[in-house]
Amino acid sequence: MEQDNNQMVINFEDYVQETMQHDSECEQFLQYNEHYGSLEDTALEDTEFYKNYLSRFDLTGIKVIGPKRNMLKFDPELLTRFILGSYACDYHLELDEDWMKNPKGTPLFNLVLNVGGEDSLGCLKDLWSYQALGIFSACIDEQVAASIKLAEGGEDAERVTEKREKYIDLFEKRKKMLLAKALVQILKTKITKEE
Repeated sequence: MEQDNNQMVINFEDYVQETMQHDSECEQFLQYNEHYGSLEDTALEDTEFYKNYLSRFDLTGIKVIGPKRNMLKFDPELLTRFILGSYACDYHLELDEDWMKNPKGTPLFNLVLNVGGEDSLGCLKDLWSYQALGIFSACIDEQVAASIKLAEGGEDAERVTEKREKYIDLFEKRKKMLLAKALVQILKTKITKEE
């Protein structure tokens, strides 16, 4: 990962290059390359897993609060998409307390994580650099493996397709519930101000 003004920059292309340099870690990437072309020469947005899966998580109408720690520089929406699409990360969405006190504009949400059955890591906004980087790396590896299974076909490909649809549907349901709660909060605040 590169440094930019004393901040660690999480970058897909750098991660792929770094992984490809370590023979023991790059086997999965080489398999991906056989099916889809070189990951080293592909922008994240052009990967199978981003085009056909992660981009389908519709974040319209909400804003997830990214890490506030200054050591990281990255696209919080991208990390959010990886977490929403991860088979190993469980999460729930909460309205941000500050937004609830003064609900204006796009509803702000906290993404609360539970990774791999461990106790909750807490909110995305509170992650340390090494935690965010670890999640980013694990999620890339997970999506590369899923793309390989899709390319190879069979029952594993069917399971990946089913999981993808399940996770997209689950997010849509959670998002609708939270947007409904946000609307209720906006109406409560408006009624209170009018009284």
